[in-house]
Amino acid sequence: MGAIRIGVGPLALTRQAPFIPGATLDLRFVADAYLVGGQRATLAGVLARAGTTWSRAGVGLKRDPVSGAWVQFASNQPRRQSDGLLMEEARTNLVRSPSLVGGVPQTYTAAAAGGFPAGMALLNVPPGVSVTTAYGTEAGLPYVDLTIAGTAGSSVPIRLAFENLTTSMAAVAGEQIAVSAFARLIAGAAPPAVTALRLQEHDGAGALLVEQVGADIRPALDSTVRRLVHVFTAGTNCQFIRPAFVISGFSGRAINCTLRLYAPKVARGAYVTTPILGAAGPVTRPQDVLRFSQAALGMPGSEGALFWRGTVIDSTPTATVSSRILELGGGADAVRFIRNFATGVLAVQVTAGSVTQITTSHSVADARNQDVTMGVTWGGGVIRLRIGSDAAVSVSGRAMPAITGQQLAVGASAGGSVPVNMLMRRLVGFGRVLSEQEFNSVFARIAA
Repeated sequence: MGAIRIGVGPLALTRQAPFIPGATLDLRFVADAYLVGGQRATLAGVLARAGTTWSRAGVGLKRDPVSGAWVQFASNQPRRQSDGLLMEEARTNLVRSPSLVGGVPQTYTAAAAGGFPAGMALLNVPPGVSVTTAYGTEAGLPYVDLTIAGTAGSSVPIRLAFENLTTSMAAVAGEQIAVSAFARLIAGAAPPAVTALRLQEHDGAGALLVEQVGADIRPALDSTVRRLVHVFTAGTNCQFIRPAFVISGFSGRAINCTLRLYAPKVARGAYVTTPILGAAGPVTRPQDVLRFSQAALGMPGSEGALFWRGTVIDSTPTATVSSRILELGGGADAVRFIRNFATGVLAVQVTAGSVTQITTSHSVADARNQDVTMGVTWGGGVIRLRIGSDAAVSVSGRAMPAITGQQLAVGASAGGSVPVNMLMRRLVGFGRVLSEQEFNSVFARIAA
């Protein structure tokens, strides 16, 4: 279906036509080719159409799939590259200088805050050891180099705090805090003692309550840039936090290495998202929002078909809410592609008159970070669903949703519910129900 054949005989060439025939919506983010309302358009043209809403009122970053460098996208500019369109939930980096602005190269033999970007400080240095800093940018991310040399004369650790004040970075008992930074070893050998992200908890007066220690990063520390991540849970009575990069005490042992730390980030939530930079923090990157009016899509709502291909990235779990990959309609009548936080699986759901007519889930226990295709068609009392490699499910005699005057919301519900972090590769819609043969053919083509 939809193939163009060139030539004759055994050497004939076949290539896929750019769009699926009959689709009212075919957004090919990987190929950078788009069809909406049955009309071809550029991505900018799609997003500028009446009835279409796109926004992210802040700078966003995305890692280039070819070069590996982090690329900045201006406010409201879609983060599309050759691997698809990145959409994320809103996040705030609590670090006071996310871009490490104001750092001045110096050599330290004792604790100090001078020369560091706002909010950062070297809180501990053991006697006999020096720490020399240098600043720069590599692959789109700001960094600080720590050249550490000497033999420790005590068990005092080396502690680079991402926040040096005890009553500055607020927290609430029970909330999750994701602390991260990219790192690599520039020269020398890995430190001689446990090297980890840590989190100090303080009460309302700034008194230290407890210090949590993340996993030792040394097994992963080499010349390759890797992201260090640890998710902490704030304990009872915690009102402020001080995250830090710490090399534990190594009294009597020598150290000689240069570590490069990039783009420190401290954010509320159970997962990390892309880096958030800025001269002065905290810095918030708003949610990516993509919505189409039903009229713009040419989808009547009582029948239609939707297909999505992409990768669901880690999202912040909320016990009582399922996050939306997409939703057409809302409330009593809706078609939804969901990632369920309670089970970790993907699901397709069709609801009519507030009654769920059918829900089917992906058989993989946790579908995060996997490329997957999801599809549904409905109309004439028939609903067909399929997710990934699972067999298609078809039911008949069911009530159909009566979706009128609504939106197709991508990355959230029509009402703005919890979004999914995702890399979207393709989105296809039809304004009619597809036969079983058509449905399977379109699904196979999108999944290929």
